[in-house]
Amino acid sequence: MGINLKGAFYTARAVMEDMKDRNWGRIVFLGSMVSFVSIPGRAAYASSKTAILGLTRTLALETASNDICVNAICPGVFQTHMNSIWMKDTVKRQAFLEKIPKERFGDPEDLDALIVYLCSPGCAYMTGADLVIDGGWIIQ
Repeated sequence: MGINLKGAFYTARAVMEDMKDRNWGRIVFLGSMVSFVSIPGRAAYASSKTAILGLTRTLALETASNDICVNAICPGVFQTHMNSIWMKDTVKRQAFLEKIPKERFGDPEDLDALIVYLCSPGCAYMTGADLVIDGGWIIQ
């Protein structure tokens, strides 16, 4: 909770005043697919990431008039250091893959273009959004 929620809150608070002064800014929070689909044993993580979505919406409302856009990306299962231990378990790995219509895990590079867009002037009308990037898991 401390890192996922408090870290995001305090970081946003640290940059928002400057963004308001400039009357422009972009904030992209890192949520998670587990805000939409539960996974056993992940209660604290899921709770903190779901709280990120509330933070996203609230800050989006509070800063919209200053042309600040606040959005969250919510990745699914990605090949990251955090997931590397359980991904070595072939049974768990296959069980997760079977839930992903794209039939592969996400790669951090799958997020690059979206983050660049969310931080660009072209993203002037999107704020308060939760964007799920999960290979189709939650649409089932």
